[in-house]
Amino acid sequence: MNKTDILSSLDGEERILISRVMDLAQRCVRTRTVVYTPFLNPREQRLVRGYCKGDFHIRVSGGYEDAERAVLAFCPCEDDEAVFPFVILKITSTDGRVFSHRDYLGAILSLGIKREKLGDIITESDSAFVFCASSVAEFVCLNLDKVSSSNVVCGISYDTHNFSFKRKYEDRDVTVASLRLDCVVAAATGNSREKSTALINRGLVQLNYDVAKNTSARIENGDVISVRGYGKLLVETDNATSRKGRVIVRLKYFV
Repeated sequence: MNKTDILSSLDGEERILISRVMDLAQRCVRTRTVVYTPFLNPREQRLVRGYCKGDFHIRVSGGYEDAERAVLAFCPCEDDEAVFPFVILKITSTDGRVFSHRDYLGAILSLGIKREKLGDIITESDSAFVFCASSVAEFVCLNLDKVSSSNVVCGISYDTHNFSFKRKYEDRDVTVASLRLDCVVAAATGNSREKSTALINRGLVQLNYDVAKNTSARIENGDVISVRGYGKLLVETDNATSRKGRVIVRLKYFV
């Protein structure tokens, strides 16, 4: 890896991320030990895989099969064992209140924890399971006593390697004039096409974890769209059309 040449082609957050991760990869090669990244989102994982190449092997784990956020391990040898440095926290409301992903995330971040220390957050009834870096897990357990206005109990739970979870969605079938980004965002948010265009132009929409800049970008089956303030969803379509010629789309909202 020629770090100087690679970094000269990047800027902003991408440059910081790749510089940091390349240092980790070089440490793996230099010390012949397994080295781990923080939790990375899918876009960051793609960037790392694209730019960080060398005499090492990369393994990935987010704690379960469908995990979005994951830790990458740089291994000197193909048969090296990677013991990923995270645990699962279980957070339970003492009064039975149900909270959203955003509520749990905000409560933990308010403790001063960086987002890179946290993987996926899975909500189930009055509880949440949070994949958390081992280095801050005890601190979170000792200090997290409220989510919103409710008291909660937080502790380390489960064997990470045996955790089984099937991602849940709320499905909604819609029809759109075309598979343009602005049309799909309008259907997903219940807004007009003009307001959806404004959301995109303000940088509030991500397509496959990149900030969307083209309102007419074509949406494909399996694309993930995030709209700030509205949530995240997976798009499913086989390009079938209704009797009126509109494209049939299934929107699968992350819950």
